[in-house]
Amino acid sequence: MHCGGYTVLMKTFLLSFILLLSISSYADCYEALLDGQMDSSHFKIWSGDVLSNSSESMDAQMAANAINKIYEELGCNLAEVKVDKIKCSDELTPWSQMCRVDTISGYFIVIKDYVDSVNVIFNRWD
Repeated sequence: MHCGGYTVLMKTFLLSFILLLSISSYADCYEALLDGQMDSSHFKIWSGDVLSNSSESMDAQMAANAINKIYEELGCNLAEVKVDKIKCSDELTPWSQMCRVDTISGYFIVIKDYVDSVNVIFNRWD
């Protein structure tokens, strides 16, 4: 009986430790996204790194690729990145779609310029 209690205690300790590491990793990633800024930050990515189609036009997959590239470059654990929703539209930018990507930490606005850059703005949730 005594060994069973020890096993439960060790499992509880290990699960708590893993949860603590996960929370710490999330906090580090969130801080890296803001890079010392209060509410938002800007990232610029070469479009060749995040292409999703042969026309090089912005679409939901290219937006997702851009977000994953940012998280990867910041050293974030991609397994912890949860994209809730991606919505793209060409209403504001008829030459290219602009996408909004909602995540647990905030939302990203993603747009490709006329040349070879993808501009990404991260905004934290209030």
